[in-house]
Parts: sequence; C-alpha cells; structure tokens
Amino acid sequence: MSRDPTTLRLGFIRLLDCAPLIVAHEMGFASAEGLTLDLTKETSWATVRDRLAVGLLDGAHVLGPMPIAANLGLTPLASPLVVPMALGSGGNTITIAESLWPELASLGAPDHFDAKG
Repeated sequence: MSRDPTTLRLGFIRLLDCAPLIVAHEMGFASAEGLTLDLTKETSWATVRDRLAVGLLDGAHVLGPMPIAANLGLTPLASPLVVPMALGSGGNTITIAESLWPELASLGAPDHFDAKG
C-alpha cells in the first residue's frame, strides 16, 4: 500500500524545542510548500526512536545523540538516520511561580523580565 508522498508523519515530545514543528503546522508553513504534516505526540524518547526505526514516522523531534547512536548500531532497532536541521539550541526556559518574583526583584533581578509574561 503506497501513501501520499506529500504527507509527512512527524513525532514529537511535548517540550519547548518542538515548537518549530507545531508552528509550521498551525501557521500553514508546510502547506504553503505543498506538504501536509501529520504530527503525533509521542510518550517517550524510546518510542520516538523505535517508531523512526520501523518506519512508522518519517521524521521526528529527537535528542541530539539519538541519530548518532542509531547510526552506530547502539540502539535496539538500529537504523540509518539523517539529521537535516536542529530545532533548538539551548533555548529552553526556567519558569518560576509569580509569587517568587517580588523576592527576586528585591535581590536585584533585572526589571526587564516581566513575571506576568
């Protein structure tokens, strides 16, 4: 059974650095290029790894070392993977409770950080 080559099945873990996949889908960037993104929330990095290896996903948001390990045969289902781009480069955030902001400000936290977003 063949499938539509313009539909990409992409897995992701619900973390901040998966945002480019979500934005490409929601803002229509992929459809502007003639592609349909079939995004699936995965439950673990191991699930992403295995679904890539057996061909259930065309691509995925993965941890940096995962493709290296797969290409070296260090995973249970070793498979050749290619990494065309990095979605994030340390851009995650640290979030604190709003109730802590006055204390941080009193300790000299810069005022250009808006605790209320």
